[in-house]
Formats: sequence, C-alpha cells, structure tokens
Amino acid sequence: MEYQENLVISAFGSKDQLKRQPARIRIWIIWSVLTAVFLIGCAAKYTRPLVTRGLPAEERKDYIVQNGFGIPENIKNAFLEGYPIEGMGRELVYQMFGAPDRTGDRENIWEYVDGKGKVIVGITFKNDKIEKIVGDPQGGTAPITNTSENEGNAGKPTNSGL
Repeated sequence: MEYQENLVISAFGSKDQLKRQPARIRIWIIWSVLTAVFLIGCAAKYTRPLVTRGLPAEERKDYIVQNGFGIPENIKNAFLEGYPIEGMGRELVYQMFGAPDRTGDRENIWEYVDGKGKVIVGITFKNDKIEKIVGDPQGGTAPITNTSENEGNAGKPTNSGL
C-alpha cells in the first residue's frame, strides 16, 4: 500500500499537490467555459455595415436639430433610425451612409457595396430626392420591403420574410 501511495505522490509531487488537483481541474473548467462564452458573445454581435459608415445615431439627432426645418417627419424618423426612404434628400443619405461606393447615370444612382463588391443597397435620385431604392434599405439586415398595408407607419419598411 505504501508503495502505491509513493507512486501516486511521485506522479503529482506531494500530498498537498495531490489534494489541490480537483481545485485545478475546477479552475480550468471555469476558465474554459468563460472563454467560450466570451468568444460566442464576440461572434454574435452584428452591426449594420452602412450605418457605421455615416454619422453615428447621436450625431444624426444633432444634425436633425440643426438642419431639420422643413423636412417631413417620416423622413426625419427614417434618418434617425438609419434607413433611406423615397423622398429623402441626397444630403441626408450622404450623412447617414457616407459617400457611395459606386455611382452611375451622372451621379443619380448611388450604390453601397459590401467587402466582396455585392450591392447592399442601390439608390436612384431624381431632383436630389430618392426616387427608387433597390436592395436592403436598412443597410445590411434581412430583406425589407414597403407594403401598402404599412402606409400608416409613415413609409417605414417592414420585414416581409419573417
């Protein structure tokens, strides 16, 4: 029996180290779980790519306070929430999403693309106002469409696929 005890002690170093092994295992398990939770938390955060390119939400509020006179309420609300709607001015789109990645038709068509060159949203202007929106008007979320039953919400898009 003494021989087996000495063998176990020699493997772990001493009787104290042998007693501390369960605590070390618990600490390792806790550390592993916390690391996994941290990594999952980092991976789960998603930010719409276009909204991060223009003014932050707080600065969009300041912009409306300073420059919002004469802008219809539905357009102000869409600007504050970070998505373009028909009738919104070119300047508001620029402040919201930044400079376009590609332009066409004498700069009447603005396209914003992702890192792979895929169009996120395309905006057509007529007389410096949005005439048509193609793609994702919220700038990187699930596809969104305007519906006639949503007219009471001041032109705010709804998720049709949910």
